[in-house]
Amino acid sequence: MKKYFFLTGILVLSLSCSHDRNPVSSNDGSHFAVYFLKDESLTTAEVIQRPLADLELAATPWFDAGDLVFYDFSTHCLYLKNDKSTLFEYFERGHFEPVLLNMPFVITAGGERCYLGSLHSGALATMPPGPHMNELDVWHFPKDVLHLSRHRASREDVRSDPRVRDALMRAILFHGGVRLEL
Repeated sequence: MKKYFFLTGILVLSLSCSHDRNPVSSNDGSHFAVYFLKDESLTTAEVIQRPLADLELAATPWFDAGDLVFYDFSTHCLYLKNDKSTLFEYFERGHFEPVLLNMPFVITAGGERCYLGSLHSGALATMPPGPHMNELDVWHFPKDVLHLSRHRASREDVRSDPRVRDALMRAILFHGGVRLEL
């Protein structure tokens, strides 16, 4: 009987392993991804009231789990494998080009749309309507770090969506922040 359980266990393990997948983390983009909208002329103000399910996303993500080293969930800093300049074609001298201002993006996790964010200029007097990537943060954070800023007027921090946290954990990209022990 022990031999039967042992052989069954070996069979299950061998069938679950695949040579074309990372056995530790499957970074196929389904865990975590950031998408622009298909119609890049739309602004955040034009889509903020629409249900996320009604927004047509671009065919491929702007970046996804495969582009991350890890996501620090305590600060919402995304640590990238490469320099973030590859993500910002229209970013020069510390400011977004007009084509990027108020451009909406959708954060997805586990294949689900979780929340809407936008690219925002810190030089504007207006507050973005939700989570955002501020051009000043893009400029001042290290070249491999993106910061997703919080909407200050909202009581709920949608960046802390448990679906995002769980997807990052499954992808082994979750970092809970600094831990101090005294």
